[in-house]
Amino acid sequence: QGLQQLRVLTSPPFVDIAARCQLKHHASAEMRWSGEALADQACGTTPPTLNFDTIHDPFSTHITPIAQDLHTSPYAHRRWNASQTIGSLGSHASDKHVDARVEGAEALSRTLLHKDAENYMRWQTSQSLAQLGPSAGHKSATSLAQCLLQRKPGQPGAEVYVRCGVASSIGKLGEAAKDNGVFALAKALETERHATVRQRAAASLGELGAHAGNLGIQALVAALRRDEDIIVRFRVCEALGQIGSHIGDIGAAALMLALGRDKDAGVRLRAATSLGLLADLPGEAGVEALLRAWHKDDRSHVREQASDSLDKILTACTEALDEVSGNTHAFVRGRSAKIIGRLGAKLQDRSVEVLAVNLINDCDVHVRRRIAEAFDALGPACSDLGIAALAHCMSEDSDVYVQWIATQALGSIGLTAQAAAAQRLKLLLEEDAKRRPPPQESPPPVQPQGLEPPEPPVEQLLPMEVPPV
Repeated sequence: QGLQQLRVLTSPPFVDIAARCQLKHHASAEMRWSGEALADQACGTTPPTLNFDTIHDPFSTHITPIAQDLHTSPYAHRRWNASQTIGSLGSHASDKHVDARVEGAEALSRTLLHKDAENYMRWQTSQSLAQLGPSAGHKSATSLAQCLLQRKPGQPGAEVYVRCGVASSIGKLGEAAKDNGVFALAKALETERHATVRQRAAASLGELGAHAGNLGIQALVAALRRDEDIIVRFRVCEALGQIGSHIGDIGAAALMLALGRDKDAGVRLRAATSLGLLADLPGEAGVEALLRAWHKDDRSHVREQASDSLDKILTACTEALDEVSGNTHAFVRGRSAKIIGRLGAKLQDRSVEVLAVNLINDCDVHVRRRIAEAFDALGPACSDLGIAALAHCMSEDSDVYVQWIATQALGSIGLTAQAAAAQRLKLLLEEDAKRRPPPQESPPPVQPQGLEPPEPPVEQLLPMEVPPV
């Protein structure tokens, strides 16, 4: 406040002298930084910045003085401002300024690991690298990884808040962080003493998505089972949901285990939320875990979230089963049908229609078998439309297994299809046939050149009539 009064009452040179004399005797880095900024404002000097509206190619000629100021300026606020300016390249500069981003990322990486850099500058450079995003490159991800793991006294990552900033920044680098960055995050999640850093590491692995790879997913699964900090387990559940289907069966199983056994309701809540984001991946076991949580969990908000996740899974599985363009694998569609068969309490008319139509019209026998099993599991919940589809397949389907399951399902249900349901099914089948791609006829086999034609079957070699002996 005194320096601000001096700025108003005295001339700029006197403010400059007063501010800098005050800085020499003040131990606080933040106060030195503030005083330096005030002195420069009073004397009319400002650090270099980039004007993205007026600067044109070559962009690298303008980034060089900024990078030099980041390394050589004796004033903290100028170095801070230079770091922020380089970081703004990530959101303002266009794709033609790739060289400027590379030069700026290299300057930030050098500052991050420089032995004489202040800790607050290391934190700021990590945030600027995060702003640059994937364009910061693999070298920047390696520098951030080194800083995260070098946490002994005197090393770049000695301060906890620096490691927190670095861990958060790695998650913003995307594909550039899929090697060294993921390794550092996984190692920090396993060995870091401070829970805050582990929380940031888990969240960053979730932001990387598929780039987290098997190493990142295994680290998340291990942390969900072993970490004693509740917030870390929160972040792990959320991260597994962000990564999505790439977590595989091991990730889905970890979420099911957390939903059923974790003592903290917040962890169970987030586990249920993430399971709802995985579509058909949890399979029937995941649906059963959510059904148990929906009916038996002692917290109402966990029960509500489990119910919501079941609705999302039902919708996703119905859409996957109804995908007839060939983009969805038959195994996924079959698993989706089996999951629908477990959701009789949540079943919707749209799901029954999709099951019935695909039971008759789908050309893949694996899918038809799984749909027949789903109707058998649903029982009376399959309604008249399902009964009509089963009655049709009991006698018309070309696969004996489908016929057998349809017969078994109708025997257990003990009902007969109404005429209205049969007519409705006929209309649905006609509409479905219009949107399916026409079957492609296989071309006749081409005889390879240079080979003799195959011999005709033995029946063709025998005479039409054999004379009696």
